[in-house]
Amino acid sequence: MARGVVRRVTLLAASAFTATTLVGGAAMGITVSLARSDGGNPMAEPAPVVDEEAVLALGLADRAESAVPEVVPDVVVAAAPVAWVDPPPDVPLTGEFAERPPLPRDLSPGDRGKDVAELQTTLTELRFDPGTVDGAYGLSTEEAVWAFQKLNGLEPTGVVDSRLWLLLWEAEPAQPRIDAGNSHVEIYLDEQVLLVYERDELVLVTHVSTGSGESYCVRGDCGVAITPPGAFRFTWHWPGWRRSRLGMLYAPMYFNGGIAVHGSTFVPTWPDSHGCVRIPMHIAEYFPDITEIGQPVYVLDGETEVEPLPVQA
Repeated sequence: MARGVVRRVTLLAASAFTATTLVGGAAMGITVSLARSDGGNPMAEPAPVVDEEAVLALGLADRAESAVPEVVPDVVVAAAPVAWVDPPPDVPLTGEFAERPPLPRDLSPGDRGKDVAELQTTLTELRFDPGTVDGAYGLSTEEAVWAFQKLNGLEPTGVVDSRLWLLLWEAEPAQPRIDAGNSHVEIYLDEQVLLVYERDELVLVTHVSTGSGESYCVRGDCGVAITPPGAFRFTWHWPGWRRSRLGMLYAPMYFNGGIAVHGSTFVPTWPDSHGCVRIPMHIAEYFPDITEIGQPVYVLDGETEVEPLPVQA
């Protein structure tokens, strides 16, 4: 190329090489001029040009062609639409958003947040009782998680990890194991849970603690702490606290002699009672309202065959 011949080129604003060439070249005496790409319109924006011979002199010719393209008409490129990673706000979870989003963290007692509120809502839909849906992981929520874990053959840790999160999402309300054809209660000794059915519709699943299976002696009253399997009926109810020979019972519903379903301030994840069926206090508050005297109670141990009781008129 003959010296003095200037190729007018439009500099790319995003090219770090071109910007450096202009600044550095000007400092070294390289010709930098402004030329118009609009045919001389005085109102048009001037386009910067460089002396390509000077660029060659700097030994940068092998990069100049790729970094400084020929002048082309301005082209407006429309921005690509933003893709949603999560479902758009206020859009129901249907179609492609029907899958439950992954759990960003494990949930355990003491946690707070929208994910805890979603956990509580899911448990409620499955007829477990986590207490108020308030986004706070307290004891009632932990006891509901225990009940779900035990009913599904899992260790009752109270921790909701990604696996349990998906199990909750896919779960359906538990079906009765006794074909009773009427409202009744089922108590599973192996799983340590109690279920209340209104006809065949599940009303409640709760964590319980039944007889420990150990020998005991209290004030001369000795025996073995067992909750016998079989078919029974609720016989009577005591409102509020009642002092029994073996301790304090809250709102007991008796179904087998001195054995009752009752509220307790201590309901561990293992069998621990003298034979009664302990339930959490927040559930004991309304348990007598969802059951009634004469209602069948089926205690199942997974081995003993238990037949449905006849339906009462």
